[in-house]
Amino acid sequence: MTESEYRSHPALNASRFKAFIRSPFHFKNQVDVEETEQMRIGTAIHTALLEPEKYLSTIAYMPECDRRTKEGKQVAKDFEDANAGKLILKNDSEQIVARSVESVSQHYGWRELKKNQMHRETIIIGELFGIECKAKIDIIDTKERMIWDIKTCQDASREKFRYDVQDRLYWVQQAFYNMLVEKHYEQEFGCGFIAVETTDPSAVGIYTVLKEESQTWKSILERKLEEYKKCTTIEDFHGYEPDSLPALNLKQYIK
Repeated sequence: MTESEYRSHPALNASRFKAFIRSPFHFKNQVDVEETEQMRIGTAIHTALLEPEKYLSTIAYMPECDRRTKEGKQVAKDFEDANAGKLILKNDSEQIVARSVESVSQHYGWRELKKNQMHRETIIIGELFGIECKAKIDIIDTKERMIWDIKTCQDASREKFRYDVQDRLYWVQQAFYNMLVEKHYEQEFGCGFIAVETTDPSAVGIYTVLKEESQTWKSILERKLEEYKKCTTIEDFHGYEPDSLPALNLKQYIK
């Protein structure tokens, strides 16, 4: 399956399902996010690490040019025409990508991982609770029965990345992947993250997820997938549920 075929496949994926965690209404009314330079950098890093044979044929960096001038606009147009179909990044992004890829490549954890039966950029399409789902998983280590996801970030320290896992709903994506992989292989898998900073000097953090924590993620996702199935069946994509507002803890103002 090509990248375009995967993207056009109608099955539910984790990226779209993240909106459902906020509310069914947000899922129903989500719009495609405009691709940013940071997202393009992440894609380039993933390609260099996981599909290096495709890197030169799919990634290009715009030469330095001033698009405010006629000459600069022409340089940019000629370059875009010559690299049609490739992901084009800004000129100074090349150094960021190279530095980040080098940091991961030199990390002892990555070198140890490469010794195992590592399947990269694996596409899995299957059913969860009668819902057709799809995933493109960075790394499946069938020897150690582990799933690994590469994440670019500004700060890969344990506490800061822990916040990112919650705030950016990486846990939803990882639980989604785990459930599909475990059903496909009929075995239990652990999971972890390879976090690399895009800020200088591009430090790397490799973190596994505790089994108990992973089970909690999957339990929550199971309930949400069941709710999604119900919402889809009756065409009811409601917003936030009625609830009480938490206490504001304003005792400091009482004199």
